[in-house]
Amino acid sequence: MHDPVRLKEMEKALDFPGRIYQAREHACTLIAALTHPLAPGKGCIGGIHRGVLGEGGWKDAQTAIAHVSAKALEMRTKNALHGLYKWANLDGAKYGILCERPLTPRQRLSAYHGMGEFLRILNDIEDRQILAAGDVGTTPEDLGHAWSVCPAYIRGISEDYGGVGNTGVYTAKGVLEAMQIAQMIRFGDRHLFSVAIKGVGKAGKALLLAIRIRHGDKVKVVIADINPAQYTQEIRYILGVNGGILDPESIHREGYHIFAPCAEMPEITPATVDEIRCRMIIGAANTQCESDELDDCIHERGIFRLPGVLVNGMGVRMVGWEEELRRGLSVAHLFGRELASFYVLVEDVVHEATRTGVAPYRIVRRIAAEELAVSA
Repeated sequence: MHDPVRLKEMEKALDFPGRIYQAREHACTLIAALTHPLAPGKGCIGGIHRGVLGEGGWKDAQTAIAHVSAKALEMRTKNALHGLYKWANLDGAKYGILCERPLTPRQRLSAYHGMGEFLRILNDIEDRQILAAGDVGTTPEDLGHAWSVCPAYIRGISEDYGGVGNTGVYTAKGVLEAMQIAQMIRFGDRHLFSVAIKGVGKAGKALLLAIRIRHGDKVKVVIADINPAQYTQEIRYILGVNGGILDPESIHREGYHIFAPCAEMPEITPATVDEIRCRMIIGAANTQCESDELDDCIHERGIFRLPGVLVNGMGVRMVGWEEELRRGLSVAHLFGRELASFYVLVEDVVHEATRTGVAPYRIVRRIAAEELAVSA
């Protein structure tokens, strides 16, 4: 791997409050966007997103770098919101593996070995804890390859190696809990009526499974994905008799009680904002809305939307505190502790939004900003 280079011009152009690094590993470009700590002693943590240039919104390398940098700032907000900034001393980060074409298995192995080496060097350069976990396009096996190079800086590894395992499971359980909290406070019943899931990759599939484990076939669940290959035999089996597959271009218009965006791209856009038919929007995707104006429009229409950075926080909570497993805490105990704290946070946001009429995303931002200010 070539030595990392700091992209100072990109930092300036993006007005990024931190540092952006780039390195090269054979067929891939490696990117790290690390927010600069507002207080001394803060490390950072974020996910590794692997994507192919020209797909998923990454039109070129500069677009991909801008995307990774924006996601690092989202992670700062998420970490502050869920207590990791204050209590675990972890600021936001994001990593990208930018591929010019789909990778062969050997190239993929090399890419994640390179990411592991990249992280090791960044920890030396930054002289603080720089941690990474999985995200879009990164599997537990991929993380294992990076972990084999730098075990001290990879989180979310298999339970067999002392980690919390697949974070998508914890994220999905948190999203489902948020659905039930909002359902109870807004409609007086924890039982879900119907859910439409857009995107059945790692997060969407885990959410579908969590709903079926908790509620069986009592809840109507429909799914849609722009990639038909996601409709595997396993997905169809989990859907069961009270489920269905809809057109990804129209699922938001079908009027199901909860619309759950779980795909990478925003679902609330100028083209869809007036078409969405549901009572609540609660999904695992970080970026669900293209702008604050559209979020306000959804709110004015009486649709209750909980931001992704709030409801998908159980995954980052688990990896953020993974080090405690090495001190003897069990995964089950850690999950139970964090779920209890998560429940209180979501309940407080829903109660305040219901009482005041303020859009939930504004409440979430205020709480995160207060946490950052107190911890600075």
